[in-house]
Amino acid sequence: IRRPKKKSQYKYFNRLVKSARTMIGASNHQHNTSTKRITIPILAACGIAATAATTVIVAMHYQRWHRKRRKNSRRYYASTITRSTCTEHSTTKCNQQIRRRHDDNKNCDIQRLYELFAQGKLQHPYFTADYYYHIQKQLLHNNGNEMKLQHADDETDFTRANFTDLSRAISRICGDDQSQHQQNQQKQQYQQHTNRIYNEIGGTKRSHVILILCDGMGSTFLNAENAPFLCQFNDPDRLRAVWPSTTAAALTTLATATWPGQHGMPGWDLRDTVGCDMPGVPNAHLHVSGDNNATTTTASIASTENSHANQNNSSITSIGPVQLRILAHKVVDQRSGVPAKLLGFTDQDVYLETPWARRVLLLSDHDHRHSGLLQKEEAAVVPEPDPRRRNMIFVNAYNGDEFPNWYQGGSDAAVSASNSNASTGEETTITEFSAWQAGKGCKSCENQQHHHGRNNIMVDLATIGETVYDTLGLNEGAQDAIQFFADGVNVVLERIQMAQEQNTPTFTYLYTAHPDKHMHALGVGHERVKQVIRGIDSEIERLWNGLMRQNLDAAIVVTADHGHVTVMPEQMVELPRNLLDCLEYANIGVHGYGRHAYLHCRTGLQEEFRRRWDASTALLRDNFLLLSIDEAIDEHLFGPSPPKLQVRPRLGDFVAMAIGRHTLATANEIGIYRDSADSKCVGAHGSLLPEEMNIPYIVLTPEVGS
Repeated sequence: IRRPKKKSQYKYFNRLVKSARTMIGASNHQHNTSTKRITIPILAACGIAATAATTVIVAMHYQRWHRKRRKNSRRYYASTITRSTCTEHSTTKCNQQIRRRHDDNKNCDIQRLYELFAQGKLQHPYFTADYYYHIQKQLLHNNGNEMKLQHADDETDFTRANFTDLSRAISRICGDDQSQHQQNQQKQQYQQHTNRIYNEIGGTKRSHVILILCDGMGSTFLNAENAPFLCQFNDPDRLRAVWPSTTAAALTTLATATWPGQHGMPGWDLRDTVGCDMPGVPNAHLHVSGDNNATTTTASIASTENSHANQNNSSITSIGPVQLRILAHKVVDQRSGVPAKLLGFTDQDVYLETPWARRVLLLSDHDHRHSGLLQKEEAAVVPEPDPRRRNMIFVNAYNGDEFPNWYQGGSDAAVSASNSNASTGEETTITEFSAWQAGKGCKSCENQQHHHGRNNIMVDLATIGETVYDTLGLNEGAQDAIQFFADGVNVVLERIQMAQEQNTPTFTYLYTAHPDKHMHALGVGHERVKQVIRGIDSEIERLWNGLMRQNLDAAIVVTADHGHVTVMPEQMVELPRNLLDCLEYANIGVHGYGRHAYLHCRTGLQEEFRRRWDASTALLRDNFLLLSIDEAIDEHLFGPSPPKLQVRPRLGDFVAMAIGRHTLATANEIGIYRDSADSKCVGAHGSLLPEEMNIPYIVLTPEVGS
């Protein structure tokens, strides 16, 4: 203790010295009262200061150690999330632990979704597991108080290529400028995937581009045993399906080069309405006859539609929610069987986006008419052909139905002239779905058999042996399925050879409904499914060898719309009665709808439905995530941009998302597949499991072939 400089401080200095002597036991003299009064506070202050200093030092060392360990050991972090109970055999116990940890006012299913994404048990349509790992790390650091992680810098890539990127690359190769404009508006990390795919295929310089889409053939099934040719070129982790992982969502994305949130086609069955009801105002509701319980005739409905067409648009009222079946000869209301057009639905009401094929055809028609005008008035020379303008060949089992008619961009009169059955040679009728796909309403398409201008495009449609009704029915033998696909390969070789003789670049789209059809009926592990995949593999190899023998500048892209999982009878779940009481429409089904079930609540019962779900059985809570549609939108499950205004009513109020093999089924399906004497497993898809989301990415080019 240093002596004070002022004499006035000696009094307190002496007291401090005596106190110090008391602490070390060096003084035996008697202390007076004033000395005792100051000794006790000084002792207490010294003890508190020593304790505080020790605590600060220990805390600093622990913080540095903890920060270093969390930074260098990802497995340590993962163990803090899952613990030892998060195993495949203790899912229920893990879910209960997660609920206890996040017992707050937020939806715990969102945080369960984050954990499943971070662990790789579910896959986001384009975000990686690392993205959700960082979200979970921030949640852990802030004790769950922060629900969202701010997006990382643009230089950090937290994304993977999606089926949408492949669709945009194909549309650019075919000369669609609008998809390029839409891509330029995106962030850099989203653009790079489209650009890479575009360059790997060969861009507009490639003479012939062939896209082969095998329905349901996820990357999981392409191994050396099932697909010895394709598996050696497949990049299994490159491409992800859109969500929901359904054929309808994927094919519409392929047709429009947009995400499901923009094109609004999550499935083949949609619940939608047009107009607005007003009290006492006539509408186009269907009326049921009391004699035979049949609906009014088409003629009466058509007359009603015509009478409404003469009125002002503001007086046309709603026809009530209808259940649209898209994949059919005509888009119809499932309950009445009446075509949607007779109920007031236009193509713009059903198909919310324009297919890129139609835009390309309209641009080609404009170029053709413009060049003719120059020749006539100015005697100008016809310009050199645009390398992006190429003839489009669609070989598809669904040709002849409204959906292919729409996304191929053609018109009814136009495409029917060139549509023939690849197996029998018989002419078939193209309907609305095919016309939409081939550019319905395009003048150049209407006269495609006569227009051979240098900048004009010809659309060629051909069907393979099976029709849409065969696809939706029982599965045929594996040999029949392989033969259907072989017929399509023969058509592709024939059409490309004809185009090569005319020095015309082409885009060819070959679609097969297999192995999806067999998987739905038999499950993914059946021997007949493997036989179909082996047959498809050998036929694609035959196609590639045929192109290489002719030394053609061609590229083949092989992919799928989604993968598959097998659902056992005991994994089929029926919604309880108390939940159905809150719903007015439940889009569920054992073959796929029940893995991403859109639930439409009765007006005002949304909160009650969620409360009843949270109080429901563990079978539902442990195997499904219940998200509101707004929560699903916030997680960008429908794409990077918010859904269109017209899309939102089709999605309902909630989505029940399967996180395993369990699938929601209707009471009728439960009786057929689960509770009957001959119960059987089925194949299903639609959720976010890796088996459903990982799709093949195979690009065969002359450079690869050499």
